[in-house]
Amino acid sequence: MTAGMAGTAPAETPDDMAKRFGAREAVEQASLSPDGNYVALVQPLAGQGGAVYVIDLRGSGQFKPTRILVADGKPERIASCSWASAKRLLCTVFGMVELAIGDIGPVSRVLAIDLDGQNMKMLGTGRGNGRALGYDLFGGSIIDWSTGVDGHVLMTRRYVPEETVGSRAAQTKDGLGVDDVDSATLRSVPMERPRPDADGYLSDGRGAVRVMTVRTSDAAGYVRGRQRHLFRSKAGGPWQALSESDETGNGFEPHHVDFDGDLAYGLKRINGRVAAFSKSLDGKATENCCLPTRKSMWMASSLLAAITERSASPMSSTSVKYFISIRPWRNWPTRWRKHCPTCR
Repeated sequence: MTAGMAGTAPAETPDDMAKRFGAREAVEQASLSPDGNYVALVQPLAGQGGAVYVIDLRGSGQFKPTRILVADGKPERIASCSWASAKRLLCTVFGMVELAIGDIGPVSRVLAIDLDGQNMKMLGTGRGNGRALGYDLFGGSIIDWSTGVDGHVLMTRRYVPEETVGSRAAQTKDGLGVDDVDSATLRSVPMERPRPDADGYLSDGRGAVRVMTVRTSDAAGYVRGRQRHLFRSKAGGPWQALSESDETGNGFEPHHVDFDGDLAYGLKRINGRVAAFSKSLDGKATENCCLPTRKSMWMASSLLAAITERSASPMSSTSVKYFISIRPWRNWPTRWRKHCPTCR
């Protein structure tokens, strides 16, 4: 009987297998509002399109999603949406576009929109009256959702200088900087001046920029494969050296700042394997290993993903320590411990 049933099962066609293999998630990203009353979902549409739905979680349980934003995927696609306040969302949209020089390049923008789909605005850097001396492809990224002011975020922005000949209102800033942006009015206050060599910034989750990454160049001006990471103390002051790293994982590369512990969490290669480390930001540069990995980067990356996962309020050092202590040091396999002699 089993043989007969197996023989009558319909054969799967190549089209069926292709659809199953290429199927996208029903929900690509979700974000809960700070007051817990709403959830925003990014869901796929036909092709590479997507839409943002907002669901009101209050009431009797009859949750009806409201679509507030749509991208057809030609070329705009929705990467993510998160809450700047209980009523305002910031959504990152990206796509591949053809440039004037004939090349294809990625472009991104950050849109601000109310939970009912109204009052949509783009968080751009603003242009002067001069001719831009380059492409403005990067629309910025949010590095801090909890600045202490409702609706405000800390945002990295890349500034493209403009030609000043014949124009007194040309934009002369150059490089990557950080601004405090009001998502409702789009007014911004510079927090870190743009630098041509800046490659990224990290906030402490309380509205202060604590770590900056800069690219290194040789005497001829060519960018090298190493990066320098600088930090600023809680009390403020000038940037100080934290570490150096390269693209192969050698050296401490910071990924998250813990305000309460005054630490930076990051990755570093030990004896050919990558592990998650912490490094103090008090000027002593005290380094401790958190979790050595058995293979290459996947477990350390998972740890950093969990550490950097944020809700409406910044993650406390207590929750970080709890995550790290899920597997106590004494229970780690010997094959892990021998690759991280400094772990205790």
